[in-house]
Amino acid sequence: MSGFHYTPPSGDASPSIHEENGFGWYLRCIRNYVTFSGRARRKEYWMFVLFSVLIGMAISLAEVSMGLIYTVNYSYGLKIGILSSLYELFAFLPALAVTFRRLHDVGLSGAWVLLVLTSAIVPLLSMLAPLHLIFSPLFSIVAPLLGVVSLIAFIYLIVLLAMDSVPIANQYGRCPK
Repeated sequence: MSGFHYTPPSGDASPSIHEENGFGWYLRCIRNYVTFSGRARRKEYWMFVLFSVLIGMAISLAEVSMGLIYTVNYSYGLKIGILSSLYELFAFLPALAVTFRRLHDVGLSGAWVLLVLTSAIVPLLSMLAPLHLIFSPLFSIVAPLLGVVSLIAFIYLIVLLAMDSVPIANQYGRCPK
């Protein structure tokens, strides 16, 4: 098979010329949306984050200008847009996968992401519903504490994601640099 060149979908492959620009890294993450193995460079991760935020902001601004924002919870004034919610659902798996690969690149398990996600569930739910009325008054104490734990875990995750690659091969693959 002359002329056939296979590039593995993991973060181990060298970037092509199209991935050297920022949007190319974003597209690479979208294409590898269920690839949780391998490693991802810092540049790949942060370019994906940058373009996800820019696209999300553009969609939100368009929704606001067209009046497509809906109030979900009147007590907190929580408003959402249908298009931005659809984009968030679209970008969730690629974001999770590239975060797993980025943590692999610094020599850690992707389970660190799950720690942050699970610690944030209860505080987020307490914003959407009056859970303190459903559960005991103890919930009013536990939810803010879990919010603080979630914030500390999130800051630690950001520090891990900003670390440089382990320069040698590890259990997740060879260095993508």
